[in-house]
Amino acid sequence: MARREKHLNTGIVERYDIDTLGAPFKVSLINSVEVKFDPATGEEIVEIPDLCGLINAVVRTRVMHPRKLNGAELKFVRKSLDLKSKDIARFLDVSLEHWSRCESNAKVLSGASEKLFRLFAFMASYFRKPNDTLIAVMNQQASKGMDKEERTKMENEFANFFIRMKIESVFSADDDLEFSFVRQVRSNDNKSPLGKGSPNSDGWSPNQKAA
Repeated sequence: MARREKHLNTGIVERYDIDTLGAPFKVSLINSVEVKFDPATGEEIVEIPDLCGLINAVVRTRVMHPRKLNGAELKFVRKSLDLKSKDIARFLDVSLEHWSRCESNAKVLSGASEKLFRLFAFMASYFRKPNDTLIAVMNQQASKGMDKEERTKMENEFANFFIRMKIESVFSADDDLEFSFVRQVRSNDNKSPLGKGSPNSDGWSPNQKAA
């Protein structure tokens, strides 16, 4: 479920702040959420399509942002991808205790380890079973979880962005992170519950027009 607010009219909400993803930053959905009322109970019903796809988009967007990940964000990314702490610790070549302390903000993950974590999180968000993928990587097994198009897209973004990333460790504590997302429109869709021209089933992406 998402944050419930009373809307005067039913239909697509221009901006919807979702606060139940567990993200330690603000996430808004633009023209993508349908709100309606149950005539029998008068209860508000909020429909957010493809929640898993949204979570993956949020993960990718956050790890691509250069601000250093704090403990709550490390935990959010790991849990969103259903990754086990012990496997992440092994992958990063740190102790489980050290990783746990990083998640609780008692320790700070090194820049090199954080970059590696970001790289893997970005790639893993394209897989159906990220933790199995992590184990496969550690065991040097070839991944079969992606089709060619997905793999090419991932590799291009990896090469063009992450290698050059400079993590920002200094920033204003008052400068809260906020990300907004929108669904890509499928022009020939007449079967979507949101109607013709509604967002497709896997098209969550950052809203480039956000302020």
